Amino acid sequence: MTSLWEAFTGLSVPESSEETLSFAATHGDGWHALVAKDSECRPAILIRESTAASGAAPVSLQNLRVEHSMLCRVRREGAVVDEEDRYSIINCMAHDIALQKLFLGVFEGTLMKITEPPSAQLITEIVERLVSMFLAAAQPAQRNVQGLWAELFVIYRSSSPKTLVEAWHADPTEIHDFSLGSERVEVKSARGPKREHHFTLAQLRPPLGVSATIVSLLVSRIAGGLSLGSLWADVRDAVSGYPTLRLKVDQLCMASLGEAWEASRSECFDAGVAARSLRLYDCSDIPSVELPIPHGVSDVRFRADLTNVEASIVETRLTPTDPLATACLASA
Repeated sequence: MTSLWEAFTGLSVPESSEETLSFAATHGDGWHALVAKDSECRPAILIRESTAASGAAPVSLQNLRVEHSMLCRVRREGAVVDEEDRYSIINCMAHDIALQKLFLGVFEGTLMKITEPPSAQLITEIVERLVSMFLAAAQPAQRNVQGLWAELFVIYRSSSPKTLVEAWHADPTEIHDFSLGSERVEVKSARGPKREHHFTLAQLRPPLGVSATIVSLLVSRIAGGLSLGSLWADVRDAVSGYPTLRLKVDQLCMASLGEAWEASRSECFDAGVAARSLRLYDCSDIPSVELPIPHGVSDVRFRADLTNVEASIVETRLTPTDPLATACLASA
């Protein structure tokens, strides 16, 4: 199947027009939207006008433009004449190839989910996540590459990537990485022979009635290992049947990496070391500070060594009420 990037690069450059917006476009089997190229060689998605979408607010960012009910002149691939119609336009305004590929990558697997007339809810969600991603691309990183790599690795090896992506934190700074009902999962990674991790007290002392599992793995940076970019793509593919989850993966990766997203994608770690070392612990088994903490003390943070702590969570202890831990254990 032709990728959207290949479809885009295969398009000719349309002639600019002062009267209407001009695009060259192609339409794949099952798509209810057009992959297009504007007169400045930038990618766009054109979605035929719908009453629901036409009332949505436009978006104007440095690298992203979204407008609705716009009269466009479109030359479809293989056609000899232009056609004019009204479309919702989602246009990448960046000339940077990496951002253009990221933009089109968001729509891989999504175009066939866009119905005709399009679902206003889906279009709105796509636009909101695109806005979030493009804003994040201009911000400082919120976390290190190693931590994101470890979370993606756990999702990638899971027996239920969908379950974990649905439960994945919406904000990289949340207390736990995964949350579903009364279950929490926190992924920790460490480099070196010792299984030492940094914790906050809140991660190990969840509210009454809430269970918390710690997933621990060792990582080793290695040239030619499994790159963050490959893991990112693999997790996206694992939930390709769920367009909103695929968008969520992109959004969270971009929010985590910020302006360093492109360079970070090439960082590699040893997948074999990570897989062999993956262990699950109940939060109560982690060495911690004594309770109660002194009055006036808050935001307690510390480092705990799990090297000699036996992994307490095994398959025989899990029940259907532990879907997150079960999915993580299956990745071991």
